[in-house]
Amino acid sequence: MLNDIFLPVTMAKYLPCNGVGGTLKLAAATASLQLPFDKQILKPQELYQWAMQPDNLPKIGVSYSTTADDEKATEILKYVLFES
Repeated sequence: MLNDIFLPVTMAKYLPCNGVGGTLKLAAATASLQLPFDKQILKPQELYQWAMQPDNLPKIGVSYSTTADDEKATEILKYVLFES
């Protein structure tokens, strides 16, 4: 059972389309497994807070947006692209 949990984390670095998002998720999953049980990364806000610490991902910029932020940006883009 333990191998089933760790296999996706260890194999992720070999996938061809890992990219920045894959790098972020792999690093966060590895870090989360090393944290105490009550401090593991389980929510998007916790992932963002972990990623913003200077020592975790020094060369990757991370931003956080809520669903409301995304919906507002979608409406603005629809207006700009289709109504102006």
